[in-house]
Amino acid sequence: MSEQLLTLDQAAGRLSWEGRGRARRLKRLLFARERQTKKRIMTRLGGDQRAKYRVTVSALRRSCPELFKSKVQDLQDNLKGFLASIDQRISEGVVSHVATEVEPRLQELWERDEQLAGNIEQVAKRVALLSAAIPTVQSRPRKTV
Repeated sequence: MSEQLLTLDQAAGRLSWEGRGRARRLKRLLFARERQTKKRIMTRLGGDQRAKYRVTVSALRRSCPELFKSKVQDLQDNLKGFLASIDQRISEGVVSHVATEVEPRLQELWERDEQLAGNIEQVAKRVALLSAAIPTVQSRPRKTV
């Protein structure tokens, strides 16, 4: 069974090309590819003034594979929305966990930190007082024999 011949505008639509002149852009691209490969891609149908061009999807795939999305790109497009929703759920979970578990403990930890800093200052003062009270022992030079 032969594949259906598409007009250039229909083929450009299958490629998800947008905008005016998409058939002209495809025609220029295919003419350039025909010159490059020296093989016919488009089928010319006779017309009174000029030829009408048709192309099959398989001919496009063979001659211009870069025009079609790869399977990896299709998979990426399909998973993009799913992964965005998972990211949203994770961020909401983290925010709620921080609000319920972490923030209430922060005040307690800050208070402990201030208490420990005060205790360390007191110990440092005591060490300084004790250091001042103990006379420094000078070592005698050793005799060398």
